[in-house]
Amino acid sequence: MAQIVVAFDIGEESGRILQRAQGAWSAGDQVVLVYVVPKSGTLGFVDSGMDPAKAREHVNAGIAELAKAGIAAVGVVREGQPAKEIIELARELNAKMVVIGARGEGMSGTMR
Repeated sequence: MAQIVVAFDIGEESGRILQRAQGAWSAGDQVVLVYVVPKSGTLGFVDSGMDPAKAREHVNAGIAELAKAGIAAVGVVREGQPAKEIIELARELNAKMVVIGARGEGMSGTMR
């Protein structure tokens, strides 16, 4: 069974990620939803105000949304620098794919 890591956060983009990504996996793949709670001071990130329990609720809502579409998923909540944690999880699971969203800023927004 192949692992598909889907990283997301709070907001409209999360729902779009789940909708768009549904065609990316095959029958038998395991979808792993991951939410990374940024820690203060991790590579310039400030405290997001999100606690792990609230993040877990959000992940569970994503799992329920996928279940409505007949897709089984599991959830993971981590704390730290998001890119690092997502990559680390994908490596641990030997994921065949990582799906992430964008905030619509383009390259100029991500390079600030």
